[in-house]
Amino acid sequence: PLFGRIENSNLILNNAGLMVSNKFEEISGFYPDIIIDKFIVMPNHLHAIMLAAAGRAYSSPGRTDSQRYCTQE
Repeated sequence: PLFGRIENSNLILNNAGLMVSNKFEEISGFYPDIIIDKFIVMPNHLHAIMLAAAGRAYSSPGRTDSQRYCTQE
């Protein structure tokens, strides 16, 4: 598995899994408008609930200035 293994019903993260977990915890520090509500690293994938603050500027490679704002419907 990519990020770890299940052993006795417990997830044991390997170095890659620990790195992914640590980086997800740091996302809001790099992107203040992104909030990680919940996340879990699984042996071969991850699940995350991420919230983006609406109406605030964000930067993303390949986007034009007119695409730099989140909008609410």
